[in-house]
Amino acid sequence: MKKILCYLGVIVLFTLAILPPVLRVALPDKLIEKGDEVEEKSFLLACSSSSFATNTRYENKKITMIVLKKIIEKQEDLDIDEIEEDETSDLAILFNALKGMSSVTYNALDDGEAIAIDFALSEHTNLGIEKITQEIEKQKAYYESQGLVCNIR
Repeated sequence: MKKILCYLGVIVLFTLAILPPVLRVALPDKLIEKGDEVEEKSFLLACSSSSFATNTRYENKKITMIVLKKIIEKQEDLDIDEIEEDETSDLAILFNALKGMSSVTYNALDDGEAIAIDFALSEHTNLGIEKITQEIEKQKAYYESQGLVCNIR
């Protein structure tokens, strides 16, 4: 009886030693498979000119935040501050339209004005901002057509 229990113990220990590698090969974990891995990619499209600066953050090809800043240059050699602005450009028209919207964050700064649009809070479909909510390459081309110099980081 002792011999049978010893042989049975050896067989159980051998089975326990071999079982994990066999199960790893026979039943691979579905979460670890390379085809199912999701990489989060984050990009920042930064564009600027003498009158506008914009930063658009992309997470997995979706826009999460847009910051649009209108830069105001003040003339120091004159008694009265004269502001040179091109109010006919698409960005100037869009900026002035967005200033009064309640779903965006507007800030008056020392060197200009800034608008922040957070897409984590809402999709902002009612703002009419289709021109600045495109995929990153089209968005870069649009800003460059408006006279801004862009950089993707």
